Amino acid sequence: MNPATTDSDRSEAQTAVAAPKRVVIASAYSEHHRARLEALFQPAQTVFLAPGAHAILRRELRTADIAVLPTVPDATYLQYQQLRWVHCNRSGLDACATREIINAPFAVTSASGRSAAVLAEHALFFMLALAYNSAQQLKAQRNRVWGLSGAGKMRGLEGRRVLLMGLGCTAKALVPRCLALGLQVSAFRRSAGGDEGLGIPVSSLAAGDSVDDLLPHADIVVLAASLNDSSHAMLGERQFALLKPGAMLVNVARARLTDTAALKAALKRGTLSGAGLDVTDPEPLPPWDSLWRQQNVLITPHVTPRVADRENAEIDIIEDNYDRFLSGRTLRNRLRHADLYTKASTTSQRRLTTRLIRARNRLLRPSVRRV
Repeated sequence: MNPATTDSDRSEAQTAVAAPKRVVIASAYSEHHRARLEALFQPAQTVFLAPGAHAILRRELRTADIAVLPTVPDATYLQYQQLRWVHCNRSGLDACATREIINAPFAVTSASGRSAAVLAEHALFFMLALAYNSAQQLKAQRNRVWGLSGAGKMRGLEGRRVLLMGLGCTAKALVPRCLALGLQVSAFRRSAGGDEGLGIPVSSLAAGDSVDDLLPHADIVVLAASLNDSSHAMLGERQFALLKPGAMLVNVARARLTDTAALKAALKRGTLSGAGLDVTDPEPLPPWDSLWRQQNVLITPHVTPRVADRENAEIDIIEDNYDRFLSGRTLRNRLRHADLYTKASTTSQRRLTTRLIRARNRLLRPSVRRV
C-alpha cells in the first residue's frame, strides 16, 4: 500500500491527516472485494449500500468521511460537512466539473486507468476496421458476394502516422500496441511532462506547441483527452481542414472533444476517409441522426469489453489514493481547477428525448453472445 513517491508528490508538504471514522460505499462489489475494502479502511466503519438506494445513501453521507460512488457528486453533496473525499468509479469527471464541486471542501477522484488496456484495444479495433473497410467486407459477406469494390486502394496500418490527442492512461496503453504494429506515433497534450519512457515525440500546449503543426502529418487522429473548457470542440472546422485528405478519426474519449457539425462535414467532403466513434453528441445517438447513414463511420454505443478484474483494478486505485490521503499527498485522478467544464448543455427537452431514445433502445437491443 506504499507506492513509489513521485516528484509531484515531493513538491508538496506532506502533512498526515486524521484517519477516517466512517466510509460509505455505494458501488456494487462481491464479498471478496468487500473484504479487501474493509481491510483497507480498518479501523474505520465501512458501510456497504445496495446500488440505487439513494435515500439511504443521502442519510449515510451525513456522517461519512469518505464515499465511494458508482456516479459523480452534485451540489447537494456540499451539505455533508464531514465529507473529505469522494471517489467515483467512473473514468471521467466532466459531468461534475463545476466550480461548486471543484471548490468543495472534499476531494473528488475518478477510476481513470482501470480500463486503459481495453480502451486501447477499442481504439485499435477502430483503426483496423476502418483500414480494412470492415463495413463493406461484412456487407459483401451477408450478400454472399466474392470480391470488394475498391479493394486495391486499401492500405494496412504499418507505417501510418498516429497522432494521440491526450496522453492519459488510455493513450499510454495505446502507444506500445501501435508501435508493435509498426505505426509511427506522436502525441499532443495540455500539460508538460509525464511521458517518460514512452519512446515517442510529445508536444504540449504548456510548452508553447500548436496542434495545428501536427494535424497535417497525421494519418490517424485518436482522441483520448479529458473533456474540459479548454478541450471542448478541440477539433473543429479549422482543425479538420488541416488534415490530409483521407485521414481517419478515432474517438474513445468524449464526443464533445469534436464539433459534431464540423465532423459530419469533414466526412461528407472526404477530408476524413472514416471515423470510429465510441461516443456521440448527443448520446444515445437518435435513430434519425445522419451519422448512422454514413458508410465510412463505425459506431459503438459507448461500450467497451471489461478488463479481466475491473473491481480489483478499481480497488488498486482506491488503495493507492487512500495511502496518499492519509499522508497528505496529491490524490491520483483528482478533480482540479484545470478540469472545469461549463459548456455542458442539458435542457429538459434534451433529457426527455434521451429518456425516450433509451426506452426505444431497450426494446430493440439485440442479445450479445459470449465468445
